[in-house]
Amino acid sequence: MKEQHFSFRLYHSVLLFFIFTGLMYTLYWYLVPNLNYEIPEMVFVVLYLGGIGWYCYDAFFKSNSVCYLDVYSECITTQNLRRQATCYYYRDIVDIELLTHTSQQVTVYRLTLLMKSGEKIPLKLELFSRKAIQALAILLTERI
Repeated sequence: MKEQHFSFRLYHSVLLFFIFTGLMYTLYWYLVPNLNYEIPEMVFVVLYLGGIGWYCYDAFFKSNSVCYLDVYSECITTQNLRRQATCYYYRDIVDIELLTHTSQQVTVYRLTLLMKSGEKIPLKLELFSRKAIQALAILLTERI
């Protein structure tokens, strides 16, 4: 069984987008008529479209939208690994650290992604096959 933990970055982006939209609405309808000079409508249109563009970029193209990824033994087919690896954006990765720990029951692989921002994002992988983790590491490396 695969378990994934996502951060709420998308929801934060939606919230910020609506706050930005409300601010633009407030500025246009309440502040502009009270000023001594007139601000052109296009300024607000450009700011509004810029806000939409920023929201789309932040929601869909930022790299640290996934904090943890747990992969278990029934998910280690190549097709599942490929599907999993292509779901995430790792454009800001500087390096990948691979740590291996073997216990009596299972081998635990920990992949840590070192981001350009200095943040470390751990990927906890519990797999029975070393080839599967190597395949996943290659797929992640190809995404950089």
